[in-house]
Amino acid sequence: MTPFQGLSAFPITPTDAHGRVDTDAFNRLLERLHSAGVDSIGLLGSTGGYMYLTREERRRAVAAAVGNVGGRTPLIVGVGALRTDEAESLARDAASEGADALLLAPVSYTPLTEEEAYQHFAAVARATDLPLCIYNNPGTTHFTFSDALLTRLAAVPNIKAVKMPLPKDMDFRTELDRLRRDSPGDFAIGYSGDWGQPKRCFPEQTPGTVSSVVYSRDLPSGWFGPPRLETWPRYAASIAIFGRCGNCSRSSVASVWCMLPPTSSHRAKPFRRGPSCPSQMLIIGAWRQHWTCCQA
Repeated sequence: MTPFQGLSAFPITPTDAHGRVDTDAFNRLLERLHSAGVDSIGLLGSTGGYMYLTREERRRAVAAAVGNVGGRTPLIVGVGALRTDEAESLARDAASEGADALLLAPVSYTPLTEEEAYQHFAAVARATDLPLCIYNNPGTTHFTFSDALLTRLAAVPNIKAVKMPLPKDMDFRTELDRLRRDSPGDFAIGYSGDWGQPKRCFPEQTPGTVSSVVYSRDLPSGWFGPPRLETWPRYAASIAIFGRCGNCSRSSVASVWCMLPPTSSHRAKPFRRGPSCPSQMLIIGAWRQHWTCCQA
């Protein structure tokens, strides 16, 4: 499995009032995610506030993470910057500190052309030997990658994945099929976020990002950092395991998803815990099914 497959958790980057990274608090978050069994951790993504940190603080955050969970959980580091040479320097910093992979968003002040975006990504991909993931996040960058541009970039050495927003019509199956048709076989296509939760929870209504893991279980794919993942990492990790499993039923995935309370941004209401809690019984039952049919 590459760093861009499975469940990737993107935590916040705690700082003090002066923008200096609180490495102790940061390491506590990272240890919790590692202990939950996530497949990778994404540092300095949008949730991690990368655009508001200096180069020095970004490097400190990477160094702290590598010193804590490096070698135990793969680390993907966001290296987005306004200038190409700055992004190249950030990529080299991440590589020298021991990162496993890179994430790059097309940051700009004026709108980029597709050729400008291509040259930017190709240059940063050449800056190190680390695999790089395209961050397609039009909600913040106001740049949307066309299928043609993604196909061009997928052919660039070291560019190995794309982190996508869910399609507006939620027809991710069609989009996945279309993108995979023109991409290399090892190019991972993952989805970001956890929106799309149905009002009522039935197996056939599993939300988009979770369903994309189920739908592409035999192919390189990823589920990138939903807001509730940081609050309930073990539950999200279970969803990803069941989703990738070729034998577990879709109901196992849906049942664990549906027990999570609704969230608003990074705020969540507490929910009842304990051995008799329905949510605990659901996850225990799903794990029993997984162990029986997949671990025998």
